[in-house]
Amino acid sequence: MSESPTPPPTTSSTVWPDWQKQLAGLVLILLVPVIFVFFKPAFTILLITFLLAFILRYPINFLHRRLKLRYSIAVFLVFFVFLLLAIWAFVALTGAVISTAVTLLQELQTFINANMPAPPESLNLGPIDLSFLIAPLQRMATSFVITQLFGGPAGIVTGLGQLITNAADVMGQFAIIVTILLFFLLEMPTTIGGIGRLFPENSRREYAILIQRSDQLLANFFFGSLLVVGFYWLLAYVMFVITGISDPLLKGFIVGVPNFIPQVGGYISTILVFIIALISGTDRFAMGPLVFAFVMMIIFMVASGIAYYFVDARVYSKSVKIPIWLILIGLIVFAAVMGTLGFLIAAAAIAIFGEFFVFTLKKIRGEDPYPGEPEPPLFTKYWER
Repeated sequence: MSESPTPPPTTSSTVWPDWQKQLAGLVLILLVPVIFVFFKPAFTILLITFLLAFILRYPINFLHRRLKLRYSIAVFLVFFVFLLLAIWAFVALTGAVISTAVTLLQELQTFINANMPAPPESLNLGPIDLSFLIAPLQRMATSFVITQLFGGPAGIVTGLGQLITNAADVMGQFAIIVTILLFFLLEMPTTIGGIGRLFPENSRREYAILIQRSDQLLANFFFGSLLVVGFYWLLAYVMFVITGISDPLLKGFIVGVPNFIPQVGGYISTILVFIIALISGTDRFAMGPLVFAFVMMIIFMVASGIAYYFVDARVYSKSVKIPIWLILIGLIVFAAVMGTLGFLIAAAAIAIFGEFFVFTLKKIRGEDPYPGEPEPPLFTKYWER
């Protein structure tokens, strides 16, 4: 009689009692602000990296899923094109800044020469001749003007030095961002799959739907941003064509791109209109470059101010499905906490927070957050290499 095989040893896991679960949950909740404060210096870099990865994944998925390229090859191709475009944009922007600085200096010199009165040939105070003081006073006045314009706290030299320092900081941060971005894109399938394994199998469907909906809200926000950018591109293009500015299509695009950032982008575009009009000038109107630039800036400011309430706010509201007043409050809050980057993500972040809030409420009540919805292939086929 043969002996029955010995069953393999079984492993058991101790289930935490409720008080341990509550304590662990409290610790995790308290860790959120601690981690935020600890990683705050790198938070902006990480957020920009994730946003770039979110955008670049679309051409990567197209090459990988439609053209059947290997995932790693698709990543390297898209990343290389992105890097070339980023370097070209930086070089073009640097050239525009230098050209603008030279033009402003020339305009400033012309303005000073036209408005600074010539010193008198003689200076008399009654019967006393003070002409010997004219030359020293002239030198003192010239020295004061040069010091204030070029060497003071708000001087041109100080400003240019600060600009160069900021450009060096931006380049350093950009190098860090692109390095993290490359490895993040390469490891994205593994990362998404690892996140999926963290969820219990019986509730993985709900979390997959939650993540997919949040992803769709962010995609809608970016699509709405592209519509807004296209509108201001068209507006600037029409203005440049009417006023005879060269290369209106390219320069209009440069003006429209900053509107990707809600509210703040409009101010940046207004400044760009002034700079472009100042450099290009016009032959169709009898006015100097400086006056022409101011007129163009005022026209664009008025037009964009009206369009903000009829185009920008409504597009963003429809794209993320939240009221306009809530978007405006979110812009204030996120800008106070995160600065300019807060303006960029405020509308999408509020919509995503709302999705998570509704999900949490339904789970607390013991309900299925998404009854009848099938599990999307977020953790399986969608990210297969």
